[in-house]
Amino acid sequence: MTNIWPHDDTESLITFYGDPRLEGFQQRHLVYCVPPWRMVLSWEPSHLVPRFQIHAKCKSALDRVFAAVWKTCGESQDRVEEIGLHLWGGAYNYRPIRGSSRLSCHAFGAAIDLDPDHNPMGHGRGRMPADVVAAFKAEGAFWGGDFHSRLDPMHFQFAHE
Repeated sequence: MTNIWPHDDTESLITFYGDPRLEGFQQRHLVYCVPPWRMVLSWEPSHLVPRFQIHAKCKSALDRVFAAVWKTCGESQDRVEEIGLHLWGGAYNYRPIRGSSRLSCHAFGAAIDLDPDHNPMGHGRGRMPADVVAAFKAEGAFWGGDFHSRLDPMHFQFAHE
């Protein structure tokens, strides 16, 4: 697949996604994504996540990823929960990269974290299933388990290193 996503640097991200520092960014660029399975906050499992915001440019790709993963799981909520994908860690969040002043891909609505409980940042490649990683990569997304610096296996972003 040809890489359609920008490089993960501030200038490239702003050029492609728009500037999240500007007023109205959320209203102009973000849309809601509704996952095909039930998701809950990883830090508060009693709280459902029926939808979340993502950049409009990423929505179709993320919908295809979710459809592929749902199919691979036999459209079974039980299977999704066995592999931890019901544990939502975040998507759009205006914030810098942890330990940095540079804006995260999350600030652009171009990243999602899944199953942070079993795939914590900085603790190797986690236990993210290979078919989930493959579904994201098929859409050109970059997996945090492949970062050259600090590994972040819960993280997928629509920008490349």
